[in-house]
Amino acid sequence: MNALAPTVFRSAVTEWMFTDDPKGRATREAMLARIPLRRFAEPEDFVGALIYLLSDASSFYTGQVMYLDGGYTAC
Repeated sequence: MNALAPTVFRSAVTEWMFTDDPKGRATREAMLARIPLRRFAEPEDFVGALIYLLSDASSFYTGQVMYLDGGYTAC
């Protein structure tokens, strides 16, 4: 069993962060400052990782968490 572990990405749950609301803007800027790639993930960013995990190429890859966070956990 493996897991994909994304950080913040744009979705219905995080939509409030992408508005001009002061709280949303402050939260967005604080999060971006901690992500080395200086951007949030987009749903398309997960495609390659998902294809890998569903393919035979990952047959010996087990019990792992694949972080998709733009370097957030590496800091």
